[in-house]
Amino acid sequence: MAENTPDIRFGSFAEDWKRSKIGDVITEKKRPVVLDDNTTYQLITVKRRNEGVVSRGFLKGREILVKNYFELKAKDYVISKRQVVHGANGIVPEKLDGAIVSNEYLVAIANDNITTEFLTLISKLPDMYKKFFISSYGIDIEKLVFDVDDWKKRTMSIPDTDEQKRITAFFDDFDKLYSAEQQKHDKLISFKKSMLDKMFPKDGAKVPEVRFDRFSGEWTRKKLDEVADKYDNLRIPITANNRILGSTPYYGANGIQDYVEGYTHDGKFILVAEDGANDLKNYPVQYVEGKIWVNNHAHVLRGKKEKADTQFLKFVISKTKMEPFLVGGGRAKLNAITMMSLFVSLPTDINEQIKIGNFFKNFDAQITLQHQKLQKLTNIKKAFFKKMFL
Repeated sequence: MAENTPDIRFGSFAEDWKRSKIGDVITEKKRPVVLDDNTTYQLITVKRRNEGVVSRGFLKGREILVKNYFELKAKDYVISKRQVVHGANGIVPEKLDGAIVSNEYLVAIANDNITTEFLTLISKLPDMYKKFFISSYGIDIEKLVFDVDDWKKRTMSIPDTDEQKRITAFFDDFDKLYSAEQQKHDKLISFKKSMLDKMFPKDGAKVPEVRFDRFSGEWTRKKLDEVADKYDNLRIPITANNRILGSTPYYGANGIQDYVEGYTHDGKFILVAEDGANDLKNYPVQYVEGKIWVNNHAHVLRGKKEKADTQFLKFVISKTKMEPFLVGGGRAKLNAITMMSLFVSLPTDINEQIKIGNFFKNFDAQITLQHQKLQKLTNIKKAFFKKMFL
């Protein structure tokens, strides 16, 4: 295999990729704009992590204090000079054609050497991230300034524009597939949220809006300690260097942290973050089965026999807004006494609880499968990125 050829390539292309200075490949473009006080202009910003060029609103010419602005066209490639080390670069979409930017941005256009779509792709590569970083100066990572001239002196390898277009089309198709799967995932999440709202009584109500057939009667409101037992006394924290590798999931506040030998609990349980929750709005609440090891950052609960189905209770607790009950500053904590004093609503018929719990468990399984599909697509794309570029 030639030295300047990627590992994976479309069959119709055989020529070596050409290594050139970036400044010899790209074409900068400046379209100065004379701002009129009474004209409305659309401004843009470039998001970090290669999340694209987006609008940041509209302003009248008189509201724009710095007058040194330039017009953008669709498919221009734009770099934010102060944020490029964080992935702030991308291509201008059609809807932002005619927007304006200050000289804090570098703008490049397509030419005979490179398409802006391909330039956007290679800007996501680790090698280009490195070039952006070493061509920036400053002390604070958040305030580095991009030295365009230094960057232009560095080199990159690219194929001819026909191959560039073929590669770009391949990744465009891949992104469309990912987007379609992401929409399926989002719809599942949205539908689950809707059903949680409908299948549990709203504040002040004693029956839910939607109910399985053959179940009736008002739901009851109980303190959590009336319907659940707490098993925090069995928890054992282990520091990372003292853990013995095994097959038992080791749980913390936000889920599985490791796999270890042995276990602290065996059965069906609910784990509720005690402290260190990574999301206070969607508070970490998990349903687990089998042998598990739990450290001291998650409360361990189980429904009382004949009073509460553990699986159902997980969804009841997950609907509770926990933020008002947390104490502490930076590391908010849900005290055990506070948690066990929370009120929950549940049907008196344990069979209805079981039916609801199974319904949402199956829903979660679908969401998990869809998430795994998205993760697999992400990994495949990363592998192609590694093999299809130099």
